[in-house]
Amino acid sequence: MKSTEWTVDIEPRLRDFLESLEKPEMQYSFLPCVSGVTPWGRDISLGFSCFALRVFCILGWWDELDNSSKQGWIDFINSFFVPSIKLQESGTISERVSGYVDISLNRCLNKRTYSGFLHSNPRTALSAGLRVLKESFKGTPRYSDRVIIAETKQAIASLAEVGAASPEPFQEFPTSGADIVRYLSRFDWAKPWDAGGQAATVAVFLNTEGPRFLQTTQLEDLVQTMSNYYRSLADPSTGAYFRGRQPTQRNLVNGAMKVITALNWLGEPIHYPKQLIDTTLAALPKPEGCDLVDSIYVLYGCSLQTKYRRQSVIEYVKQLLELIRAHYNQDGGFSYNIGCAQKWYYGAPISKGLNESDLHGTFLLVWALSMIFKILEDIPGNTWNIIKP
Repeated sequence: MKSTEWTVDIEPRLRDFLESLEKPEMQYSFLPCVSGVTPWGRDISLGFSCFALRVFCILGWWDELDNSSKQGWIDFINSFFVPSIKLQESGTISERVSGYVDISLNRCLNKRTYSGFLHSNPRTALSAGLRVLKESFKGTPRYSDRVIIAETKQAIASLAEVGAASPEPFQEFPTSGADIVRYLSRFDWAKPWDAGGQAATVAVFLNTEGPRFLQTTQLEDLVQTMSNYYRSLADPSTGAYFRGRQPTQRNLVNGAMKVITALNWLGEPIHYPKQLIDTTLAALPKPEGCDLVDSIYVLYGCSLQTKYRRQSVIEYVKQLLELIRAHYNQDGGFSYNIGCAQKWYYGAPISKGLNESDLHGTFLLVWALSMIFKILEDIPGNTWNIIKP
């Protein structure tokens, strides 16, 4: 069988799979999986709705929706937006903050910390979470506060994909050159996978939110400051982005994916694409959703800038295609792990890990396939779209 033949009929099956995940009692809200979903998995909604929307964008289904359905989905995601809360500290009004908060996810991650008022006064809980969000870009945030930032980024990036935005500009990120450098410098760039993921959020916010409240010259200066910082991390030997002792190949590639994500949002090119191709081709990724899409995203980004080792890239991508095939299931979707649905979402237990597809794995591997199809160039009738992370 030709390496791509198994992909011919997956689109209608993917539609059936997503329909099986949509909650009948709540339109635009999706389960993470069908059979093994946990109570927390049923309650958490924001991230899964964003994943589903992105699948719709990749496959071109978004354009088939009527305007009412499009607006309904946008409104659902924006229902998680907490607008401009005035925070009180020591009896005085401090800064106004905003952001996207999934109360169920927040409750799960913090149930031992402030579960009492999460149940009794959700708005107070959101104020507490967003107060920390405001400070998270200045100090070292708790894990649950990093999740709020990540969920806000996920929502804003998903809305941007369909030409929509939050009800008001999100402003809780560094907006001076000194603050951006301070924020980026606090990460351990000897571990670029983690550091790059956190740093990329600012690039997303600069692109999507910056034009809504910053002066053009100020925004241009901030973009340049961030771009210069990434340039200082670029390693001419591996093409990857790190500082200090060279990380493992896996960390180099997955970290590069995060940095390239930021460069994409900033409108900046990859600094050493040929060397990064060599680094990526040195080993196959682990057969997990994130590892697979990270390797493909790096190669796809590099291939837009150079035809270096073109045939080697094609052969490597065909091997990745077979790895992805192992994640494809009878239910029409993909599982994050082979034979096992994703069990955790930001530390929240969302499934029992049964042998079934899950929404996050499906989104990641459909996105990976869309880039593979572009690299191979010989997929008849391929009209899948490439999205930004």
